Amino acid sequence: MVPRASNRFSTARTVRWCAALWLFASVAVADVAPRPYQASYAATLNGMPLGFDVHLTLAGAGQDTWELAVAAGSNMLHYRESSRFRWQACQATPLAYRYEFRGFGIDRKLWLDFDHARRVASGESRRGAVSYAFPADATDEVSLSYAARCQLVGGQSQVGFNVATTTGMKRFDYRIDGRETIRTPYGRLDTLRIVRVRDKGDKRRSVLWVAPALDHIMVKMEHVEKLGVRGGISLKTLTGITPATVAPAIR
Repeated sequence: MVPRASNRFSTARTVRWCAALWLFASVAVADVAPRPYQASYAATLNGMPLGFDVHLTLAGAGQDTWELAVAAGSNMLHYRESSRFRWQACQATPLAYRYEFRGFGIDRKLWLDFDHARRVASGESRRGAVSYAFPADATDEVSLSYAARCQLVGGQSQVGFNVATTTGMKRFDYRIDGRETIRTPYGRLDTLRIVRVRDKGDKRRSVLWVAPALDHIMVKMEHVEKLGVRGGISLKTLTGITPATVAPAIR
């Protein structure tokens, strides 16, 4: 399916929503070293296929350093978002964040580098150069996922984070909302349902499902914007993680 011109910006935003939620849930269980893997997801907009898959890759990038990247593409667009971070004792320390999007008349490259000696993040935003101080517990929009998963798997039902973005520091809050068995292109899976906690009156809704039997990676996501535009992704393929290689599920 090729999105109509009137839907081009909704399509771009859908890919971005998928990435933000997907990266939140795409990490290893607490106290288990990250394990390289690749996954692909079918993407939809208002229930219709977008005509391309979304791909996630976790790979080593040096001693105790990892890169987590999400990408999507077609003959109409190119999207890639990544974070390079240091992983020690259930803590992801962001080192570099990158974002690229080309398509529908948009050509955008955003980035942040983290100077931990001065505790200053600097880079490029949509409005130009940025530089600001960040707190010791800050994550970026991608390495956020590791901090979030460690806390949730550790038994907390609700967690919050200070997130460094290209427009400054923001607050992200999530909670576990129960268990649910769902169907995906990958198969039938038992999952935990996780929701993004938003301010009262905010009409946006973000929900994701993670599978304990698959190392708690995300297997489904849904996001509804203020105007009712609904985007989602669902797991299709997975390599590097199988039920036989994962740690015990959350109790």
